[in-house]
Amino acid sequence: MPNGDRLGDIVLDQDETMVRALWRSLDGSPEVRLCSIDRGCYERHPALREAFVSLAADIAINLNEPAGNTRTVQHRPAQPAEARIDRTKFGCWGCAHPLAEDARQNLRSFDETELSNHVTPGGNLTFCCKVSMAAQFGSWSR
Repeated sequence: MPNGDRLGDIVLDQDETMVRALWRSLDGSPEVRLCSIDRGCYERHPALREAFVSLAADIAINLNEPAGNTRTVQHRPAQPAEARIDRTKFGCWGCAHPLAEDARQNLRSFDETELSNHVTPGGNLTFCCKVSMAAQFGSWSR
């Protein structure tokens, strides 16, 4: 949709426990709550954060569509500048384990792409001592 066809904005509002996606129409209509998610999940899981924003966009574009007539949003991948990884959010940044200094060195030296290749689906670093311990324990069999 060209900028001149803009109908409103999706705004994210958060408190201590929840993140809410709200629709603010340009015509001054009352705000509409589109969806909400637990703030901890939103902050810890990039895949859930992306799915949440996608869901909000899909709901917003279908707010005034008649039943049975569903429109879809064409999602564009995030630009690299928007995808910056906050390295201080990883547990290794403040960890006192002897291997944590190696992890912090990796956090400082890896570029965005290298670092994103070392993040597990759970949001942990593959070079974190807790991840490698979990993998060792997971390989034991009786």
